[in-house]
Amino acid sequence: MKCEEVQQELIAYHFKTVREPISIEVENHFLECQACLRSYFDLKRAMEKPLSDSVPSRACRARIKHEIMRKYRPSLFDKLSSCLLTPIPLYQGVAAFVAITILVSVGVNIRSQVSSRRISESFGRTPGIQMDSSDDNAGSGNIS
Repeated sequence: MKCEEVQQELIAYHFKTVREPISIEVENHFLECQACLRSYFDLKRAMEKPLSDSVPSRACRARIKHEIMRKYRPSLFDKLSSCLLTPIPLYQGVAAFVAITILVSVGVNIRSQVSSRRISESFGRTPGIQMDSSDDNAGSGNIS
């Protein structure tokens, strides 16, 4: 087996995924070629080296984080559409309906009170006090 062929099979040999005849040829080549054996040991050392020794720099981590956030951060449109497409539980729908009903009824009551005060103030009357039509015509306060 030639050195080029052995170099191509080193990773497969390391992980024991080569067929047995090729594995035997690679081992026989190691006995004859010190350069290929050295390459194999270098590869083995690199593959078995713990990852904790190689920590990326702070700038590298910041750049990676920035790229991840740029690529995978949802846009405002995505956030809004996901909120609108999320189903609402029944109890939240009922609570929203009750709250809207209360707000509408309070708003109608306030509007009717404000409009009745404006009408009575425009005629110079106090709201809630009613005068008889006979009192208006006679100009005197008849008490009956």
